[in-house]
Amino acid sequence: MLVGHQQPSWGGGRCAISILILVLPLALFADRPRIIQHDFDDFTVWVDCSQRGPIAFQYWVRDDIGNLDPTTQTWRLADNVPDECEMTSGNTFTRPSGQPQYDRGHLVDANVMDNRSAAITDTYHRINMATQARTFNRSGAWRQTEKIVDCYRDITLLAVWGGIIYGNNSQANHHFVSSHDVITAERWWKMIYRYDTNRYIAWIFNNVNSESIASMAQRLWVFGIKLKQSRNQPLDSCQKLPLSAPIAAKIKFAGIHDYRWFLK
Repeated sequence: MLVGHQQPSWGGGRCAISILILVLPLALFADRPRIIQHDFDDFTVWVDCSQRGPIAFQYWVRDDIGNLDPTTQTWRLADNVPDECEMTSGNTFTRPSGQPQYDRGHLVDANVMDNRSAAITDTYHRINMATQARTFNRSGAWRQTEKIVDCYRDITLLAVWGGIIYGNNSQANHHFVSSHDVITAERWWKMIYRYDTNRYIAWIFNNVNSESIASMAQRLWVFGIKLKQSRNQPLDSCQKLPLSAPIAAKIKFAGIHDYRWFLK
């Protein structure tokens, strides 16, 4: 785990261009005083005070050498962030029975910070939390991206960027305005860059329960242009990589496949 925001040199121009495209919204609003950058020891979060929530995150991560338990944590306010920039409650998002349910979704996954208890605690600040469709979070596409990071950090240094797109503030997104004073996120995005091969992978997901592992190939983006894949193209299994047995077991558990240009 890289601590203290050490900044490795980027190994490829393609990834830098991708980051420029994906993080461009931050640059466009950089002069707005309501955008706050908050640096934790192991990751950074950007907060849009007008949304009372996060809009982007970034971290570097390497070997998984910890296995601390994150389940006893509670959501808290962040130091040095104005109260008006955070949602008003850390309680669960509750909707009537039969309606789509939402979790308090992590932008930066607690498990990927399990090398240090302080790092896990930092992931449980409200500025690292947003409304996330329950199945999408627990067993769907977003959970799969977390497994990909967890697998490949044992192989190489990774840089991870991601964020939230809140949309048009329509009445349909006002499920939790009265309880948390925050609108429901419309999309979540993430980009992973691996330093050993100078390759990257990125997705923009809709914040709905139907965003499953099977839909991930349709959400791939490169240079801001949706990637077109041939259904007839043979796809390599990452289990063919020369990996140690523990790493191969983790990758098999993650069920990673069909990203061969990233995995090679």
